[in-house]
Amino acid sequence: ECSSNGTICTKCQNGYYNVEEKGQSICRKCSEKCESCITNSEFCTECPEKFGLILDEFRLSTGRCAPCIANCRYCQQDSTECQNCEEGFLYNEQKQECQHQPEHCQSYKNFFECTQCKDGFGFENGLQTNKCIKCKVSNCKLCGDDADSCSQCIVGYGLSVNENDATKKICVKCPNNCI
Repeated sequence: ECSSNGTICTKCQNGYYNVEEKGQSICRKCSEKCESCITNSEFCTECPEKFGLILDEFRLSTGRCAPCIANCRYCQQDSTECQNCEEGFLYNEQKQECQHQPEHCQSYKNFFECTQCKDGFGFENGLQTNKCIKCKVSNCKLCGDDADSCSQCIVGYGLSVNENDATKKICVKCPNNCI
């Protein structure tokens, strides 16, 4: 933005800062370390992707940028606190780190405790071990809590008690033309 007579800049575009030189207000480019800056090219107000501002002991910006913590996609306001982890990771506030999500997990308790596995997966040995493994029962759509026992079969198959273990269910083919 500039004044009505077009000679004085009042606001610079992102990536530039306003400075007065020889009685004129002009825009200068920010350092490559900054996404946007004020006062000078090195005092950042925003950082590039995967970088965040360094804060002092009073949690005020120092105007410098540092890399986000490992596996963090976005930490703009504070380089030590992740606002958005990379895909497959969740932020653990207690440990202040992005941790890998348990694989094949549908629902979580406290972010990292798996309470339900995705379709086609179940808990190893029927225990909520935080480890979801592929259902071991053929033609099974949902094995719920136990990868060795089916709770819902794919279309064309029905649930039946396992002859080897009455506590487990398997999928058997339905008669022809049956859905």
